[in-house]
Amino acid sequence: MTRTDMLANRYAPTGKRFNGGQGIVIEAVDTFLDRIVAIKFYKTNGSSKDLKEELSKLKRIRSNHVVNLFDIISMPKEMALVQEYLKGKNLNGYLKGEANQEQILKTLYQVASGLNDIHKAGLIHRDIKPSNMKFDEMGIIKIFDFGISSIQENTYTTGGWGTLGYLGPEFYQQHPSIPISTKTDVYAFGVSVWSILIEEQNLPIEFKQRPPFHIDPAPSIKKITSFLPKQLISLIDSCLAPSPEARPSMEEIRDQLQAELLKDKHIARVTIEREQHIINKRTPKATISVAERVIEITYNGYDFSVSAITGDVKANGEPLKLGSKLAHSCILDFGSLNFIPFDQSHPEILL
Repeated sequence: MTRTDMLANRYAPTGKRFNGGQGIVIEAVDTFLDRIVAIKFYKTNGSSKDLKEELSKLKRIRSNHVVNLFDIISMPKEMALVQEYLKGKNLNGYLKGEANQEQILKTLYQVASGLNDIHKAGLIHRDIKPSNMKFDEMGIIKIFDFGISSIQENTYTTGGWGTLGYLGPEFYQQHPSIPISTKTDVYAFGVSVWSILIEEQNLPIEFKQRPPFHIDPAPSIKKITSFLPKQLISLIDSCLAPSPEARPSMEEIRDQLQAELLKDKHIARVTIEREQHIINKRTPKATISVAERVIEITYNGYDFSVSAITGDVKANGEPLKLGSKLAHSCILDFGSLNFIPFDQSHPEILL
């Protein structure tokens, strides 16, 4: 099947054409399903086995924040990816100016979620940057352009494929081959945070050194977002650590962003006979006393934990102690068959 045959059978080009990483992208109408799609063509140079393996992993990604892949079509000298067409703007400089904390948290949470889902599927994106992140028609951020992505198993490169400014210091070492890992993407995420907030062209000079930060250390993101929580600032700063091993995982970053977005929104209930104790932001403490055994539960905006305890009290069979965190739902055991349910709400992130 030639490119012309493939298009004639199902896809009608609209005439719009773009240059993407490692290939040409065209806009087309899927005449079977009546929708706009983006089709990206990759040269295979006669061997498509490795490319097929990598692209097949894309089909296994289930994420609200990664572009949807609809089909993979093989042709004699190239392959085509048929994917969701993203009409929105990219994220370069998206939050430049008067962004508030919630806007920043929601934006970074979506990017971190998508990148974590990519890593969970066994892929490394390798070209993370704001121009490879766009809004869909519902206003949801999605990562796209997997032109130089790699599988995670024993991946090395002999060249600096990627985008200058988003490549970590390890890419500038004098070695014949450079190991690629998920931490490659984590570094690029750290740079992307800066570019989303101040625009790529305004990145501090330290980012443009080769290798980056070999003269001056990486600046802290608190220089431009001082109102973000200290723990989150520290985590984002650590994305730019010179050693890949010192960088956090995208799951850690996603979880911390989620925790900040849900801060102060949880509600817990403990019901003893007809008396109900509600623990939340407004009433952050409750004392539960049964048969001379007492625990005080405190909510700090993130977790519910034991702040005082008298006697032997268990949660789901495990003894509680000072500082113990309570699970979302558990049974408090005060002994002598006194079982009290502890129920915690599951607030959702509204994007």
